Amino acid sequence: MIDGALGYMEIAEITLAALLIVFAYFTIEAKNLMYAVISFICMSVVLGVIFFLLGAPYVSLFQIGVFAGATAIFFLVAVIFTRGGKWE
Repeated sequence: MIDGALGYMEIAEITLAALLIVFAYFTIEAKNLMYAVISFICMSVVLGVIFFLLGAPYVSLFQIGVFAGATAIFFLVAVIFTRGGKWE
């Protein structure tokens, strides 16, 4: 590979990092709580993929299983059962 050229791995990491920032921004700025929770789930999954690419598969599984799975589903159920679950 030529010095200074980006490989596939670096391009994937940069793309995933940009996607992570976009989902985090949408999580914070969403006016609807349902969209914020869905964006939080996507952000957690992207972060899990980044951890996996960095060579930490157990941290990746924990991130996806606990944060994208359990915590986000609890947020989703709480939003649905409170009146914030409108899709308008």
